Amino acid sequence: MTATVAKLYDQRTAPRHSVGLDGTLRDDNNRPYEVVVSDLSLTGFIIPGSANLKIPSRIGLGLTGLGGRSAQVVRKDGQGWYGCVFDVPLTDAELNSVVVERPKSTVVSLPWTPDPILDAPSFRDERLSPLIKVLIIAGATGALWGGLAAAVWPSL
Repeated sequence: MTATVAKLYDQRTAPRHSVGLDGTLRDDNNRPYEVVVSDLSLTGFIIPGSANLKIPSRIGLGLTGLGGRSAQVVRKDGQGWYGCVFDVPLTDAELNSVVVERPKSTVVSLPWTPDPILDAPSFRDERLSPLIKVLIIAGATGALWGGLAAAVWPSL
């Protein structure tokens, strides 16, 4: 396994940029961890070992200016730093927007459109009043006892 990790580490070809960007990492159980990405490239990033991640494991990384990205943890060095590879590499424009322009806002707007099925009146929560619930239970109980009595009565 060590040879595989070293091979993956040595195959890095994209230039690295020291960035120090705050981000949110989500592990394979979707637990969030606040991290600082210290090194970023088109193909991956390095983070300190603040989270206990397995190698290999699937993670998600949210960065200001990029939004959420899926990645895989591929190595951990002797100081506890994790090396991660993006599932889909960044574009030059995305990397430039984070490295050069340094976005100021930590708010990433998410596209949202109403769902016609879930917002339909038939899916809305329409609860019954307590009185109606009691009447339904009493009626069902009476009907069951009546059916039981009718079934038992002729045999007596």
